[in-house]
Amino acid sequence: NTVSFAQTGDVITLGNQSLGVVLQSVGGGGGAGGFNVAADLGGSGGISASAGVGFGGTGGAAAVGGAVGGQLTGDIITVGNQSGGIVAQSIGGGGGAGGFNVAASLTGSGGVTLGAAVGFGGNGGGGGNAGTVALTLDSTIITLGADSAGAVAQSVGGGGGAGGFNVAGNISGAGGGAFGASVGFGGAGGTAGDAGGVTLNFDGSVFTEGLRSGGLVAQSIGGGGGSGGFNVAGAIAGAGGGAGVASVGFGGSGGSGGAGGSVQVDLDGSVETEGDDSNGVLLQSLSGGGGAGAFNVSGGIAGAGGGAGTVMVGFGGNGGLARDGGSVTGSSTLSILTLGDRAAGYVAQSIGGGGGAGGFNVSGGISGAGGGSGSIGVGFGGNGSAGGGGGTVNVALTGVVQTAGARSTGAIAQSVGGGGGSGGFDVTGGISGSGFGSGTIGVGFGGNGAGGGNGGAVTFVRTGNTSTEGDDAAAVVAQSLGGGGGNGGFNVVGGISGSGVGAGNIAVGLGGRGAGGGDGGSASLTVTADQVSTLGHRSLGVLAQSVGGGGGNGGFNVTADISGAGVGSGGASVSLGGLAGSGGNGGQVTALLDIGTLATAGDGSTAAVAQSLGGGGGNGGFSVAGSISGAGTGSGNLAVGLGGSGGGGGNGAAVTMRLAGLVGTL
Repeated sequence: NTVSFAQTGDVITLGNQSLGVVLQSVGGGGGAGGFNVAADLGGSGGISASAGVGFGGTGGAAAVGGAVGGQLTGDIITVGNQSGGIVAQSIGGGGGAGGFNVAASLTGSGGVTLGAAVGFGGNGGGGGNAGTVALTLDSTIITLGADSAGAVAQSVGGGGGAGGFNVAGNISGAGGGAFGASVGFGGAGGTAGDAGGVTLNFDGSVFTEGLRSGGLVAQSIGGGGGSGGFNVAGAIAGAGGGAGVASVGFGGSGGSGGAGGSVQVDLDGSVETEGDDSNGVLLQSLSGGGGAGAFNVSGGIAGAGGGAGTVMVGFGGNGGLARDGGSVTGSSTLSILTLGDRAAGYVAQSIGGGGGAGGFNVSGGISGAGGGSGSIGVGFGGNGSAGGGGGTVNVALTGVVQTAGARSTGAIAQSVGGGGGSGGFDVTGGISGSGFGSGTIGVGFGGNGAGGGNGGAVTFVRTGNTSTEGDDAAAVVAQSLGGGGGNGGFNVVGGISGSGVGAGNIAVGLGGRGAGGGDGGSASLTVTADQVSTLGHRSLGVLAQSVGGGGGNGGFNVTADISGAGVGSGGASVSLGGLAGSGGNGGQVTALLDIGTLATAGDGSTAAVAQSLGGGGGNGGFSVAGSISGAGTGSGNLAVGLGGSGGGGGNGAAVTMRLAGLVGTL
């Protein structure tokens, strides 16, 4: 499971897809679970019953990636496309997908029938963890082709397997009474694997010429959580006497993301890249996002000469948990030059994963009878999961940094919290009709959003001159950003009933609650230089900031009903918009700037900014409540609605800036 490599000497490759050196440990992927179909058929002249029960197979767990270590003294030259200089990586295997399931039951009888279908989608398998990666280079590295990075040290956790879907259905018919039930569960997504720590020691020079060819890359990336499997549960019943159906369904929950590991570097020498999308140095720890929760649909239809009724209950799957980014640390003494667009000179960042979004739900029933008829529906949108926090970033960079392209920042250190997952929406409805006595009850809840992750503490010591020439290209940046809170899911509830005598509806709905934004961490920036300059438009000279994430918006809600009868008709609707989340707080900011000349030449280009900003509060969800009833004799309605409250803004914290030197904006 361990890869160890040491070499002294030069390496040259001339063809495409011809890497110079590859050091790799890769865990195998888990196998997919098998699908299942379970069906049952029953019939008789008297009483008949049937049931179908099925389980999709569970996905297999993946294997881990082993530790990788390498030492190289010598030069590396590659000429072709997709031919990086050296790649050292440990990769966890991906979890196997869960198997789907279909469960069905069909029953008929001259007397009474009873039918049931129960099904479970298989759960996804867990992703494998990745091992540590340690790479030491004393080299000159040259790549001339596109998609050919100079040196990459990488640990990547495996993704979780997706949950298997489920469909559960039942059909029942009888001359007397017919009753059916369906229950279904979508499979849960698998948990992702964690990434290992990455260490990169470099002493030498790197030159890359092609597009998308970074110079030095050190990454630790957690796997993404598996998505939940969807579910559909339905039942149909018809009889000369009485008929009733019930359907209950659960969308599968998303799997948790994997954690990003630590990244530690010691870099000396020079880096030059000429192509677009080719960063000079990229150091990052990224945690995996949580898997999305799956949707659910629960439905039923019942019809009878006597009485008929439906009961529908549904739950959208919850989103999977995100994980925190790891720490990024180290010191570098480098001369860095990038010529392409979107080619930053130096990037050090830790980013928390985004929380998984909740799955939506739809619950609906239709019933009709010569006598009494009714429908009950209850639905819940799935809840989102919280975003992961950004890790600590503590780096020092000494040397000259120059970028020439647009959107090519000179040097940036940042920690970013992941956004919270949004809640899933819900739609719940019922239709009922009969000759005597008809009614519906609908209750629905939009899923709640989840909180954004906090930004971690950032400390950046920058020594040496920095210049950028392109538009939207700041020179030096240190920032900690909280993730935005997830939005609440909207909700719609409706009911329609009609009857010769007596018809009524009750509808209650609540929009999902928005969640609070994450807090920004502390940001400390120290710059010592003879000159820091930007020539492009919208290109800040120096920026130090901590920003709280914005609060999530509350979900809107619409609740309405319609009823009509020859005698006696009424309806009641209650509607509540979702509450909004509060903005996150900004953290403490310190900027100590000893710069001989700090100059910007473009429009909208401030020389130096230090700020702590609280996030804005989310907007409350609106509410609509309506009721319509009509009757030859006796009719009445009640509608109550309340919009959701907006969220409060976050607070800013103390800011300290000390600036010595000449400042000019042209």
